[in-house]
Amino acid sequence: MYNFFNIEYPKAMECLTVGKCMLDPRALALNETFVYETRQLTYYILKIKELGYENLAIVNTIIKTLASINFGFEYQQKDIEKVLSELHEKRKEVIVFYENICRQRNLDCQLLNSFQPSNEDLNIIKAIMAGEKQSIKRNTQISSYKKNLYEIMLMIAKSTSATLTKLDDYEIDCVADKYKTLEFLNSLNFLNIREEKLTKKILDFSQTSHELNKKLEHAYSEKYSQPTTHTVSFDELKGKCILVSGENFNDLDLLLQATEGTGINIYTHDLMLLSQQYPYFRRYPHLVGQYQHKGNNIQLDFSTFPGPIMLTRDYSNKIDAVYRGNLFSTDIISGKGITRIIKHDFSKLIKCANETNGFIQSKKKISIKIGVEKNKIDTQIDEMCNQFKENKFKKLYIVGLLNYGYHSDEFFENMYKKIGDENYIVSLAYEKKANNIFHIKSYYDFSLIYKILEKIQTSLDTQQHPIKVILTQCTNASLSNLFILKKLGIEDIYITCCNVNTLNPSILNCIKSHFNVKQISEENIENIEL
Repeated sequence: MYNFFNIEYPKAMECLTVGKCMLDPRALALNETFVYETRQLTYYILKIKELGYENLAIVNTIIKTLASINFGFEYQQKDIEKVLSELHEKRKEVIVFYENICRQRNLDCQLLNSFQPSNEDLNIIKAIMAGEKQSIKRNTQISSYKKNLYEIMLMIAKSTSATLTKLDDYEIDCVADKYKTLEFLNSLNFLNIREEKLTKKILDFSQTSHELNKKLEHAYSEKYSQPTTHTVSFDELKGKCILVSGENFNDLDLLLQATEGTGINIYTHDLMLLSQQYPYFRRYPHLVGQYQHKGNNIQLDFSTFPGPIMLTRDYSNKIDAVYRGNLFSTDIISGKGITRIIKHDFSKLIKCANETNGFIQSKKKISIKIGVEKNKIDTQIDEMCNQFKENKFKKLYIVGLLNYGYHSDEFFENMYKKIGDENYIVSLAYEKKANNIFHIKSYYDFSLIYKILEKIQTSLDTQQHPIKVILTQCTNASLSNLFILKKLGIEDIYITCCNVNTLNPSILNCIKSHFNVKQISEENIENIEL
């Protein structure tokens, strides 16, 4: 029987499958307002730091807010008004403090022009209006190209802030990195910065992002033990269930603790799958596997799961309002119809799981292997480097980063054919047996690419044997890591198609033209030069 839920979507992006490829203009206006309040507060926090004062509580507020800004779903009015009001009050508080210091020391205060309404009851309507005015002002004062560079900086700052909030969970001291992030964000307050300087800021800050990613990986290994290979089941087990989507392992851990002995099975979704490569999580027998259909279609996954869904902190995907009532979030701003989990009190989530049907019968499905054996990879990379030194191959291509992705087999076959036998391929995306292909069956692990690159760059003359990277999935993390790769010296980077909710065409064109990134797709694979 033809099974719709196992269709692969090699050419269609998720927004096309659900018919929604545009963001709500009200959400975009609110995003402007949040960014405005956050960067203005950032400016004054940095100003008082210059004068020898710190307020780490407000620094943390900025980082958490920046990480949480995501209007991929309809907003919860009371949450937005509460957070905006708090930001607004904190900004006024810091400005007063800054002005007092200036008066005491007889200094000239350097104040920013305030564009936001000054009244204390900043509500949704006023926030939307303020955001629209701010957007119009920026669009009329700077070129579309420079605007795109500022948008890229904001996306990177958001991604880095999400990493910092995760590091807070493991009590890692990142105060210096938080200030670096604020200094990077503070550039958005000045529209007269030259494009060349903005480009340099993006590439330089990528090094900070890279170091933070390594700190987070180390924190995971310290808390959850070194990752190992593990086979994850996609089977559906009869019984009550909760689905956990996102990337915050600490939220998953706390939920697993709260549901021990309740008879509720926990399933991971999307990138939360990576948690299961850590031995620590296997201590929980009710973490039973992964729930996800082929095609990278979150809407389909959520609508077919027969229990409540928990979105972890800093969840970044766009979702539909059709799932109201069954969605829960640990974030500081929740979407309309999404129940906030405050201070990790999971009682409402557990109650919802017990009141829904769950899986009424068990169903056998696929299993996949995640994690890698580092020693085997090291040995294979050493052998590959020796072959390059013997001039058996010319160029090295790293293709990834998603095994079990949505590209068709034909896409990869055509790509590998175009690369040719005279070059070598390290693949983290598509398995093919050949003398010039080393396939690693990992699952979306950027740290693995960096470890491979580090080993290769210390062994090979990359001038003689250039390295090219082909990113086969476009996500917010892909964008941040793209600039890290550039900073690490990878000149030739290719990226596949992005849906407009991840990366709008204007920003993508900016990346392609200004950072020498090429776009590759199933349609242009025959014509593009690799």
